Amino acid sequence: MNNVVQSYTYTEDGLPFFNHLRSIMDKPATTRHHQAHPLMVPPSNCFVVLVVDDQFPNRLLLRKFLQSVGYAVVEAADGLEALALLEADQPLRPDLIITDIEMPGLAGIPLMERIREFPGTAGLVPIIAASGNADAGMHREAIQAGADLFLTKPFDFAELRRDAAGLITAKRRRGDLPSVVAPVVEVNRLANRAQESSLKSESSSGVK
Repeated sequence: MNNVVQSYTYTEDGLPFFNHLRSIMDKPATTRHHQAHPLMVPPSNCFVVLVVDDQFPNRLLLRKFLQSVGYAVVEAADGLEALALLEADQPLRPDLIITDIEMPGLAGIPLMERIREFPGTAGLVPIIAASGNADAGMHREAIQAGADLFLTKPFDFAELRRDAAGLITAKRRRGDLPSVVAPVVEVNRLANRAQESSLKSESSSGVK
């Protein structure tokens, strides 16, 4: 059994990352990357990112990347599921939302318009919109709907990491309430449920 020491720290520009130190290894880790570490409940001081995308492989990729640099991740498969989380009795209050544009049900543009209608600081959450079929018109429409940034898929992860940190830093400097004021138990429950659901989908779909 592996004994793992994990500590979360933040750089001066607000970029979270974690130092992952495996202190004792009684057996070698599996070669399958997504099974190398157990499910982890995010600490209460961890920034929360809501990822909205109807494609499971896209959510999986973003989740693995964002968790690898220290973010807690909650997933929604479309705009309606995202709104259910944001408008619940104990609403999720993420520090950042990354949403796809083209989704069935409720797409990214109307989702962002709805979010920007939220009262108070809830409607000020930073949003990164993204699409693999981007053109100038879609870019303009996304910004008009309330996106802070528009990125083209596939992501440049160095750019995404820098942009995410910049938006969260700007949010904190404005004095917006951080995500940790939402019930921490509820955030942890949502994050764990999303991780477990994704791992089951990953297993059934054969994604490595």
